[in-house]
Amino acid sequence: MDIEALLKLLQDWINRVPLIILGSGASIPFHPPSMWILGDHLKKTISFADPDDQRQFDEFKSIFDEVQDIELTLLKLQLRPNVLSNIIFETWKLVSKHDLEAYDQFLNNKTNFPLAELTKHLLSSAQRKLSIITTNYDRLAEYAASLSNTFICTGSSQNFIGHFSNNIHHNNLSSLKGYSGQVNIWKVPGSLDWFKTKDDYDVQLPLSGVLGWRW
Repeated sequence: MDIEALLKLLQDWINRVPLIILGSGASIPFHPPSMWILGDHLKKTISFADPDDQRQFDEFKSIFDEVQDIELTLLKLQLRPNVLSNIIFETWKLVSKHDLEAYDQFLNNKTNFPLAELTKHLLSSAQRKLSIITTNYDRLAEYAASLSNTFICTGSSQNFIGHFSNNIHHNNLSSLKGYSGQVNIWKVPGSLDWFKTKDDYDVQLPLSGVLGWRW
């Protein structure tokens, strides 16, 4: 392919809605807990008064020590509801702690964020839209979009208690005044901001505290 044909192809791509795919490597500069640190945290912070719960958690710890992977461990066990709930909650607490430390860095201009610069650049396309698919629970995609002054769409309303909609991504929000464009963020495994109510209803609680999980 000659250079002119390549430039035309690149121009065509830019005029479409760009897509960024984020893996775990995007979080590494902000020192998220490794699988070993997360496992150690769970073993130190979780215990149960119920003998059956404790017995199963001991089995969980034994399998984790063998495979060194939380997800693989969970696949090997059919956990009791209380055991699973505590594992999810303590995992959320630790990951959220590191995520909020990254947030503090952005607020105090303590770090450069290449993802934010890339987001700004891609939003300069004709449609002023960008899609981000991430396999991470953290909020780095949201932080990048915020630093780029965009309207963020993760599938829920932009409220302090956000309710999910299957259609919200299809709205054309890129031309809203005061924003540089629209970023649709697709969080495949879930998000630190996503919770279920006691009635099993999905809600988004942005930057929620520890009590958010029990909401």
